[in-house]
Amino acid sequence: MRKLKFGVMVKGNVLETWQAECINALLKSGVAELELLILPENEGREKRSLKQKLLKHMKPSSLNKALFLLYNKICVRRRSRAHKKQDMGVVFSFVEKITCRTFKKGKYSEYFEAEDVDRIKSYKLDFILRFAFGIIRGDILQAAKYGVWSYHHDDETKYRGQPSCFWEIVKKDPVTGAILQKLTDRLDGGIVLRRGYFSTIKNYRKNLEQVHLGTADFCLQVCKQILTGNDKVFFAEPSRSDAPIYHQPGNLTMVRLFLIQSQDFFKKVFEKLFMSINWNIGIIPYSAEELIRRAKSGEITISDKNTRWLPRIRKLQFLADPILLSQENETLTVLVEKYDHRIKRGHIEELKFRFDGSLVGSRPVISEPWHMSYPYVVQEGENIYCIPETCAKGSLPLYRLQGGEWVFEKDILEDFAAVDATIFSYQNRWWLFATDKNDLPSEKLYIWHASSLLGSWISHALNPVVCDVRGARPGGRPFVVDGRLYRPAQDCSLSYGGALSINEIECLTPEVFSEKAVCSLKPDSHGKYREGVHTFMPFEGGVVIDGKRYEFSLLALYFKFLNKILKILK
Repeated sequence: MRKLKFGVMVKGNVLETWQAECINALLKSGVAELELLILPENEGREKRSLKQKLLKHMKPSSLNKALFLLYNKICVRRRSRAHKKQDMGVVFSFVEKITCRTFKKGKYSEYFEAEDVDRIKSYKLDFILRFAFGIIRGDILQAAKYGVWSYHHDDETKYRGQPSCFWEIVKKDPVTGAILQKLTDRLDGGIVLRRGYFSTIKNYRKNLEQVHLGTADFCLQVCKQILTGNDKVFFAEPSRSDAPIYHQPGNLTMVRLFLIQSQDFFKKVFEKLFMSINWNIGIIPYSAEELIRRAKSGEITISDKNTRWLPRIRKLQFLADPILLSQENETLTVLVEKYDHRIKRGHIEELKFRFDGSLVGSRPVISEPWHMSYPYVVQEGENIYCIPETCAKGSLPLYRLQGGEWVFEKDILEDFAAVDATIFSYQNRWWLFATDKNDLPSEKLYIWHASSLLGSWISHALNPVVCDVRGARPGGRPFVVDGRLYRPAQDCSLSYGGALSINEIECLTPEVFSEKAVCSLKPDSHGKYREGVHTFMPFEGGVVIDGKRYEFSLLALYFKFLNKILKILK
């Protein structure tokens, strides 16, 4: 496989960490090699005196933004892991450099001199990555085969301007978007090459940090697409955003931000100390097909009216992640996670219950010294297997049902902390979907494929294939309706396990993956389990789900402190 050749527009050897990670990811992967550094000419730039700087900041427009400028400089940029300075001198030492002069047209647009554009073209680059210069236009945009690539750390359909990743917090937007785009001559009208959505963190520094570091692999993903022959994205229509253009916030807006951040901080402290999460299992008497139809038309939520909840188990324990093992008449046998807040660990339990929600019996079936959850069940031939989540252990184990007991068979993924691994057979191949505990587990989806369940699992050519907090993390068994393959996924935009997204898989091959969200299932805000739903398990006659709620508990506070003390003593 050939390597792509790329250039980078930079100011020098020192980059921000997220930019350095972007370049290092390309070089370490072996898919691309750095051929050229394009630097701006520094001649003619006057340094401002202290007096000039003070006069500039004493203007009424600057004084109105004083809170943001101070907060951003002292509390955000200096502390953000994404924006710490990193010297790339060693990496850049063997790379050719050229210095280019630009000239302005209009108020903002920068154009390169024709001779500089010709020099850059002579390197026959596949793409140029922009980490310097301003709003560039003109012939430079065609100086590489696939153009000039630039990041925009916001959803360009909602937010243009600056500062990035800020206004989502103030506007209470649950997600913060980001794109990698191929620049065109139209302002804010690039061709979107890759898009991502992240859960908005109300702490501005952390939100900025998460989005910048989380998009550092976007260039690598687009390169993988090119090398697999999937370059259709470059022929897409440019973005036609007419979103408002935002500017640096004034002092009143900053006061509002501080109030939002303070409220969120105290809420989290209260929940951590006095609230415990409780999940329970429910049965919805609608088929998957009927649920999708009703959800598409907005007719249904996960409510107490249409869900039969199982009886509550003892305090400080909960049941979640129901996966169907077998069905006999109107009795279901499912495997679930049974979690104990007292020891902060879960094991796998087998439940038998009827369609009306009455419990027949239960027993523990798989328990290890580490936390276990999401006991996914799959069958190959005569053998039935369970693949529970054990991301705390850092591998993905497979257990085989033998004589009514689950026996460890092997680790099917090693050195990968797989979260909510979901396996199914489709088009004569086995597919494994999971997220990575160590790499935004609610945002980035990874896929593997194999010729047999116990065979060698091969990473998808475009891993991670999805970056979207609204529907990346698996949330139950895929199913087929009218010849179409649907994948339940968790929508963690508002909170972990807050809702379910049903995604239709449009294309699934070892080199290509595409899907679209067709509907969502949300909990009833007035129901018993109104805080979330994150597992969707179809069976003949209905769907098994789980529901979440928070409960005030002084007993939970006692065990939290006890666990802290025991941890210190160890």
